[in-house]
Amino acid sequence: MFTKINDGFWFDTDIFKLSSNAKLLLIYLMTNRNRNMAGLYSLPKGYAAEDLQLSEQEMAAVWNELSDTGMVIYDEQSRMVLVRDFLRHNPLDSPKQVSDAISKIKELAKSPLMLTLIEILKKQNSKGQLEPLY
Repeated sequence: MFTKINDGFWFDTDIFKLSSNAKLLLIYLMTNRNRNMAGLYSLPKGYAAEDLQLSEQEMAAVWNELSDTGMVIYDEQSRMVLVRDFLRHNPLDSPKQVSDAISKIKELAKSPLMLTLIEILKKQNSKGQLEPLY
């Protein structure tokens, strides 16, 4: 799956404030093998820690940093992550993409993050594009 990261990412004031490890984790969350077209997917935190070679303490601090900004939401019970701005960078451009995204979401375990994603999709649909969500 192809994922876009606009070069404006590096000039976003919210991104600029993040630690280097938080920037790394955010890019990882937008590009890792587990992601899907909606930015809501299953990802045990240990997978990310292993892939990024971060200690348990470093990973906890980085997750907290991204969670505190609202850029990333993690559901501990279902072990799912939602990258809030994923669709702003990677909009669903066609009915087929929307259909594919819905199919992938239906395969996921139930999570309150699905309701948050629905709100993001409603915002995208009503505006024709996504506004920054944090």
